Amino acid sequence: MGFCTALGLAGAGALSQDQLFNRYPQPLVSQLVERAMAQQKALSFRVGHFNILGKKMAGTKWFHYARDFLPASFASNHWDWSRAGHFPRSLLWSREEGQSRFYRLEVLLKEIRSLSADVLCLVELDCFEEFQQILGADGYDAVFQPRPGKHDGCGIFWRREVFESVGPCRALIYALPANDRIAVAQLLVHRLSRDALLVLSSHLHWDQALGYQASEAQELVGLIEDMSVEHEASSGSRPAVVVCSDLNSLPGSEAYRILTRSLKDAGSADSQSYVEGAFTTLKPDVYYFAPPRGQYDAQDQWHWQEGRHEVIDYIFYSPDLGLLKPITIPHMKKEDASEPPAKRQKGEKGLYGYWSGGWRFPASPVPQLEEHLMDPYWRPPRRSGELQLGIPNRLHGSDHLPVVCESHRRRKFRRAEPNKPDRLGSALENGAAGGKAAAPPGTELGSGEEEYKRDFAEFDINKDNQIDFQEFRIHLRGELDEIHLRRMLTDMDKDQSGTISMDEYISYALAM
Repeated sequence: MGFCTALGLAGAGALSQDQLFNRYPQPLVSQLVERAMAQQKALSFRVGHFNILGKKMAGTKWFHYARDFLPASFASNHWDWSRAGHFPRSLLWSREEGQSRFYRLEVLLKEIRSLSADVLCLVELDCFEEFQQILGADGYDAVFQPRPGKHDGCGIFWRREVFESVGPCRALIYALPANDRIAVAQLLVHRLSRDALLVLSSHLHWDQALGYQASEAQELVGLIEDMSVEHEASSGSRPAVVVCSDLNSLPGSEAYRILTRSLKDAGSADSQSYVEGAFTTLKPDVYYFAPPRGQYDAQDQWHWQEGRHEVIDYIFYSPDLGLLKPITIPHMKKEDASEPPAKRQKGEKGLYGYWSGGWRFPASPVPQLEEHLMDPYWRPPRRSGELQLGIPNRLHGSDHLPVVCESHRRRKFRRAEPNKPDRLGSALENGAAGGKAAAPPGTELGSGEEEYKRDFAEFDINKDNQIDFQEFRIHLRGELDEIHLRRMLTDMDKDQSGTISMDEYISYALAM
């Protein structure tokens, strides 16, 4: 019989909750509803990923626009970096480093805690002990692996009340470029369901033009496969997989395609689905007056570093996981500095969330840069009153935004074995103890796919041959809460279209 028909929940003759409790003994109804919910209950968890822009990695030469994290004396002058400006070495991290209006550690922790993540991956992490202590007090355990010869690396944190670790973490040092980038992997077990979850955190090479990211992604896929096979050999099943990474690669790039051959992107159904102007990192153009790189005794000159407005941070997950809440990625039209922008209107208050604290440049690069290359008194012109957009700022402690999604383990329901009666189903068929009525007509076993088709037709209120969430909610009102309804729909929705076809409905019912 159809799983909704079996509970007396489908069609015009569907029983209300009161009718259900009047018709059958309360313990039996509780078991029936509990079973329906248990069939949807899964390994449910929130995963967060964040490139925090390390404590010592926010050098003011490249991030002097983040004026919220500079001493107050820099708030209204020192627009562009120079050695004569006596900037601090890095943006101020905490109160111990000096007086500032805001501090990066406090802002970063506020962002991290707002994620409410059960699993949290942090990259560009050069202060692991500090985060381990703070987040440890918040209920997290953690592992960390530094880059070869560097202070920063990748860390994985998990709520100890939700997950426990299995064995030590494993690190991967990518072959190209040699001894530069890493990945760290940790096998976890969900404490309630005992399902295994393989979590990987990585940060690929910074230079998109060199193309190392594709080979790094291929090595990452190899690590996933090796650890999955090892776990399957010891436990009999493969773990679910989550990969959190700053790919330093755009959607649709070769590195992205390599990972999405076997994994799904929690931010988009495919690389073409990202909204124009979407971003996980937002950095304006930067100008600084300094010697050429590696030539510290040479004469100072002006340098231009082009800004970024792009998606490069991702959470990927294996197909055996369902997605309850995808990543929410902000978007805005990219600034066109080549033409005079319209004056800022009062209604554009949302832009202040991404305001770097200064005025924007008229073009990229600015005019007359070459003519004034060696001039210490020249300054790149700006458009007074036009917001320069970029982070970090008082709301965002890094030049990257944190991303978070909510996922769950898709359940494979055991098909009833022949000649082994279902005790709850039999109770419905034969009547419950105490003389209550037997199951209502139309819920008898053995009617096969035709029964499922009738269930489907009753759910399909508008007769468009699809069942959407609203139709589910109308029929199952009062029996399952919205979270479990969405999980049920997600499990049925194999093509992730947002609606359920008859084939998907029947396939799901047969699997129960």
